[in-house]
Amino acid sequence: MDKIKILIVDDQNNVRQSLGTILALIDGFEVVGGAADGAEAIRLAAELDPDIVLMDMSMSELDGTAATRNIKQSNPRVGVLMLTMHGSRNARQRAFEAGVDGFVEKGIAMDELADSIRRVKRTKEMMK
Repeated sequence: MDKIKILIVDDQNNVRQSLGTILALIDGFEVVGGAADGAEAIRLAAELDPDIVLMDMSMSELDGTAATRNIKQSNPRVGVLMLTMHGSRNARQRAFEAGVDGFVEKGIAMDELADSIRRVKRTKEMMK
């Protein structure tokens, strides 16, 4: 079985590195890259062709919702899980309209995050 290729997008370097280190240790996952803002996420998503993008909702340059919309327009098969510490109902609605496949809270237990990644990947495969 192919590994699930993951792109991590967060404007905080320590978050990207921590998530990348932990997720790379989980059987069946491959972290293919990390981006510090939405513009870099768009470029890397096109270049690296990940299965899943873990996308920070709030970033200073180009936010996660705008980046998700662009990535999904280019490649609808990519799954996007939005990472958030908060998120008003309105912000979450805009993210869903942009094509996000789910939300996970920052600080989620790693086994729950891994399950969420697998669930989105399975859902995207069923939609092929």
